[in-house]
Amino acid sequence: MSGARSVAALVLLLASCKAPGEGVVALAGATLLDGSGGAPVKDALILVKNGRIESVARVNEIPVPRGAVTLSLIGKTIIPGLIDAHAHAERWAIPRYLAWGVTAVRDLGASSTDSSVALKNEVNLGSLLGPRMFTSGAMIDGKPPTYPAATGVATASEARKAVDQRAVAGVDYVKIYTKLTPDLLRPLLDEAQTLRLGVAAHLGRIDALTAARAGVTSIEHMAGVVQAAARNPAVIIRAHDQFLRGWTVEEAGWSALDSATVARTARALAQTHVAIVPSGCE
Repeated sequence: MSGARSVAALVLLLASCKAPGEGVVALAGATLLDGSGGAPVKDALILVKNGRIESVARVNEIPVPRGAVTLSLIGKTIIPGLIDAHAHAERWAIPRYLAWGVTAVRDLGASSTDSSVALKNEVNLGSLLGPRMFTSGAMIDGKPPTYPAATGVATASEARKAVDQRAVAGVDYVKIYTKLTPDLLRPLLDEAQTLRLGVAAHLGRIDALTAARAGVTSIEHMAGVVQAAARNPAVIIRAHDQFLRGWTVEEAGWSALDSATVARTARALAQTHVAIVPSGCE
């Protein structure tokens, strides 16, 4: 028994010798912009333990624990990680996001649902170094779809099935595209809501207010806002039978809107709490 007690005592002694700073990285000396709107923090000290920020202060205001790895960042600036709110993520670009300070990516409209979900899982599980990733998989469009990778739907059952397929694959939300018609929006949203999936909308043949009031989560590129504000949206909606023509007519439609009309439409959209993503990326 005495031998067992000695071994146990040795184990406890070794455990007590473990440096308190193990797993801690101290970022010292940079100017910190924390995103709160406050003044920049000069000579900042940030303690990160196992990938999570534990303390933020100025150098010498708090001690750096023994055993921590200290990185001198004098002359550098630290900002919160950036979020790419509308991306079409490709494997070759994943390491570049981190190099550019992007730590989260919202992928919308992949060339393949399976490959985009696989890429997301690799990144989020840590087997591939990259930003946290969310994906919609391939888009859901009207028929014929604008892009070959999208799923074209013409009936309510096809719309529901397209949502189901993406849910099974493991997407975070679904994305609808310009040729989807108003009559298919409700069944698609019903299915998505049942499966607790948000719907991101790049609109064309549906105006933004109709989509927002029906329950879409986000409106991409501010698409459909002109249709919601215009006196004669039918011209723009018909133009979206062809993508480039529709997009060109819709963009030109902004010039015909007065500020009061735009403000009224913006207030109506704000009341729905829909997210507006003004990205110009296709």
